[in-house]
Amino acid sequence: MLRFTSIQLGAKLPELIGFFLCGMMNNFAYSVMLSAASDMMKGLLPASVVLLADILPCLIVQATAPWYMNRIPYAIRIILIVSLAIGGFLIPALFSSIGLKLLGVVFASISSGLGEITFLAYSAKFHKNTVSAFSSGTGAAGVLGAVSYLALSYAFTSEQRLLYFSPLPLIMAISFFFLMRTPSITVETSIITNETAPLIPDEKERLISDEKETITQTIIVEEVTPIPEPAMTLRHKAKLMVRLLPYMLPLAAVYFGEYLINQGVSPLLVYPRDPAFAGREYTYYQALYQVGVFISRSSVNFVPLRNIWVPAVLQLVNAAFLSFVAVYDFIPSIYIVFVIVVWEGLLGGAIYVNAFYLISQKFFGAEKEYSMGAVSMSYASSITAAAGVGILWEPMLCNLRSRHFNGNVTCKLSY
Repeated sequence: MLRFTSIQLGAKLPELIGFFLCGMMNNFAYSVMLSAASDMMKGLLPASVVLLADILPCLIVQATAPWYMNRIPYAIRIILIVSLAIGGFLIPALFSSIGLKLLGVVFASISSGLGEITFLAYSAKFHKNTVSAFSSGTGAAGVLGAVSYLALSYAFTSEQRLLYFSPLPLIMAISFFFLMRTPSITVETSIITNETAPLIPDEKERLISDEKETITQTIIVEEVTPIPEPAMTLRHKAKLMVRLLPYMLPLAAVYFGEYLINQGVSPLLVYPRDPAFAGREYTYYQALYQVGVFISRSSVNFVPLRNIWVPAVLQLVNAAFLSFVAVYDFIPSIYIVFVIVVWEGLLGGAIYVNAFYLISQKFFGAEKEYSMGAVSMSYASSITAAAGVGILWEPMLCNLRSRHFNGNVTCKLSY
């Protein structure tokens, strides 16, 4: 008996679309909550409080979930993720209490944290291009969330907009159950057997001479269920976390830099002399940043990076440079700042998608599935740190600016 096997695993279009939609909807609530921060707080609390509520629960989830998440079936996780996301929109839409509005933000944050770990881990079962599709979706979420919230502001209140957004998380459930089906492993088996009636010499000689042709004609296709790997021990997971540091540390650095810029620096980069943007600088910065993120998160198949420390260092340089700009006001045109903000988004998006892409290539099996979820907690922790530092960083830069100009230039805080 001769047996030949070929295993074919590839990303199909429905799978790519499913991961893209899940990435987009998973981060959509996060983006909308940041855009709605000022409206929800109504000037009573700084918008950075919403950022903390939007990221701290996500950090806690991402820091703890890798230790127990593998025990929860994917279908149950999806139901929980979607339910929390819907609640995250409905609670602030239906209740006027700031405490309850923040509770809605917390629900959305938990949903986003669980979703990212779940979908990245689930992508380990598919072709590596699904990572790029998911990351492109997360980039699109930033643009879609910011632009849609802004566009609808001309016709609807903040509460109405959140209410209208509430059914959108159902797209994740539809994508998971109908588009992102677990790929099967197809084994093609070719068999030659002589367990038939006795052959006369001429027939036997003819069979041997036509052996190659016979092999290609007799095919049996079997569906094989992969043997599950043994569960990873806590010690194994701890050792794996050390091996993941080359990916986690650059992610943490780049996200700290960009969120410090977005929350603690960019509110001070004002250009009152330019009537086209006066009073709306921050909104434009956020939109352009998201455009940069979306472009770079979709670029891994065209411009892959091997050294992800380079964009991490450049992002910290951006944060330092724009902090000096906020104090000394030496850039004459807002358009130059626009270019820098797009560059900021490109760096952040590039390091995100390339870090996970490299992991998908260098880790396999259970280690790969665990790693894809565990690494996401590194940038969640750095965003939390940036939110805390930003609360102090913004007034510090504002005071330095006023002292530099001897009080002749007023500095307006974002709250």
